Amino acid sequence: MKFLGIQPSHLDHKKFDAIFITDSGRKKTVPFGAVGYTDYTQPPHDVKKKYLYQKRHANDRLDEPMTPGALSWYILWTAPSKREGIANYCKKFGFPLPK
Repeated sequence: MKFLGIQPSHLDHKKFDAIFITDSGRKKTVPFGAVGYTDYTQPPHDVKKKYLYQKRHANDRLDEPMTPGALSWYILWTAPSKREGIANYCKKFGFPLPK
């Protein structure tokens, strides 16, 4: 599987779509991040909100890279910028950084 990056979501109620190419060569789009809610990448970077989010979602399927929960956790809630969050996500799951 290959991670190509993120883009604004095609769904009105989601922030982003993560784009993957599966091992069979199929393009897979995974929407994640709810519109209308802040995340850690948006100022002010509230450490308490980050802690509460991570506590609330600690039992999500965070070890599966194509789940909305893992995408949100690593990209939106581990670092104060999406660029750093994407780097954390790629490091966790062994993907090269997208161009």
